[in-house]
Order: sequence, then C-alpha cells, then structure tokens
Amino acid sequence: MIAPPTCESCIQAKQAHRPFLKEAEHRAEIAGEQIVSNVWGPAHVKSIGGWLYYVSFLDDAKWLSTVLFLKRKSDAFQRIREYGAVIEWKFGKPPKYLRFDNSGELVNSEIEKWASEKGIKIETTAPYSPSQNGIVEQFNRTLLELTRAMLIGKQLPAFLWDKAVSHAVYLQNRAPTRALMGMTPLEAWSGTKPDVSHLWEFGCDVWILDEDKNRSKLALKSKKMIFTGFKNGPKAVHYYDTATWKIKVSRNFAFNENEEPRLKTSSNVPSLPAEEELAEVTITSHDDGPNPASDQTHKEETETQSSETWRLRTRDMDINY
Repeated sequence: MIAPPTCESCIQAKQAHRPFLKEAEHRAEIAGEQIVSNVWGPAHVKSIGGWLYYVSFLDDAKWLSTVLFLKRKSDAFQRIREYGAVIEWKFGKPPKYLRFDNSGELVNSEIEKWASEKGIKIETTAPYSPSQNGIVEQFNRTLLELTRAMLIGKQLPAFLWDKAVSHAVYLQNRAPTRALMGMTPLEAWSGTKPDVSHLWEFGCDVWILDEDKNRSKLALKSKKMIFTGFKNGPKAVHYYDTATWKIKVSRNFAFNENEEPRLKTSSNVPSLPAEEELAEVTITSHDDGPNPASDQTHKEETETQSSETWRLRTRDMDINY
C-alpha cells in the first residue's frame, strides 16, 4: 500500500500536543515498586504551617497517595528521600522506579546520586510534556478541586489550604476507585478495609475539652473550634483555634451531630491556582488570618492531652494515611 503524500504545511499548521491516557498503559503490580511524584506551587497565600508548596507521591500499583509540604521548591529532594525511607522501612527495600516531571528541582545530580546508591531508576517526562506524568497530574487536579470546595463551602480563610489538602488526601485514600475495581487505596495497600464511620466534614464545629487547671468549677468544660482533620485515624483531631490563630491537636473532642451549617461572611476566597495556572506571585497577608511572615506563630501545637504520637522511623515526618 502506497502511503499518501505528506503535507508539511498541514503538519506545521495543525500539530498539537498528543493526548495522554488518564491511566498508565503498564501499571506496576507490586506495592512500593513504582512511585510517581510531582511538586505543586507556589500557593498565592502562605499556609498556616508556613508552607508554599507540596510534593505528592502516588503508588502506581495501589494508588495510595501521600503529600508532604515544602517551604521552598528546592526542599523537594529532602522530602523525596524521607518518603523513600518510609517505603524502604515498610517493604525492606526502596522503590524500583521514581517518575518525575523534567524539573531541575527534582531531577539533578544530587537526587541522581542518591537514586544510584539505592538502586532506584529515575524516569522523567519529556520537556514541556508534564501530562506524561498523567496519573499524578490528574491526582493533583482532583486534590485541588477538593481543597477549594472544602474551603469555599465553609468560607474558611485561604491560609488553611495545607490542612484542607491533607484532609483531601485522607479522604481519597478511603474512597473507592475504578482503578482498583471499586476497592479503596488504603485497603489495597494494607489489606484491611478502612472504617469511615468517624469521618466528618472539614471545617465543621468540634468541641474540645478545656484542660485549663484554673478553670472555674461552674465554667464551660468545652470550647467550640473548627475541625481541620484527623490524626492517627479517629483517635485525635486537628482543629483551628481562632483565638490564637494556631492549629492544635486533641484526643478529647466531640462533634455535634445536629449541627446546622455555619453562616459566616468572608471575602477571603481561597487562592489555589490550578496546575496550568502557576506563576510567580507575591505572598500577601490577610487581616482575618495570621501574619505568614512568622513561622513560629503558625507552628502546630500539640496539647498535653495528646499523649499518643504516631511517628514513622524517619526524621520528623508524619505520614497520616
């Protein structure tokens, strides 16, 4: 069969990016064997934890996702090493493959040397084609959509975006997915079906036991705070204290099952750009939130009643699946 003549003018006029499959044609079958990763940021608003970026990790076989936060994009390598240590601790060996976009902050001589020592093969996308890393790109897009919805739905300040992202990951790991034939990523990863009976809406009211020893015997025993996620599953909660502008943790909490939607007027609409909208931005502060220039002010405080701490054997990193 003789091929038709090629029209070079048509090629030059019409050529566009080739679409990529939403799911990889050849997925890994073993948990921890292949990890896809990407860095998102900078956010328009520095988070309450002092973060501007996050690096996401997605297990290609079980679709379990993890997000670690960054103050600078150049900190990504340290987070990648920490995540690699978690995989090595769990499975007794590091991942075989790490797939990134072709970014200098991620793929440089430092990470190549580390990967070579660990026996990890680095895979990168072609230049200007981040969609080749389609699985994690789609994950990030879904994650940001959930984050926006949670912040806007409760009219919460934008500097809580890091807590909303963490809670969105917590929910996604417990939600069934077609990629796993209706199984949840956490069940595929651990072999145990997750309990979701403890889930509550991000930003709802949560009552926290007042541990002040000087409290009057006739004073209220609980204070109403804003729920921002779980710690160690249902054992403890993160909450936002509007009086101190801090995120805290408590094991002594209660939800109001008859809660009505909280009406609150706020002009602080969350500023979370989509992946394709990222650009260099000026970090600004807000009158209704903490001063993001003070990292110490935004540091999470753990109350004395939070005696149970769950840490993996890697630096100071918490991974709350």
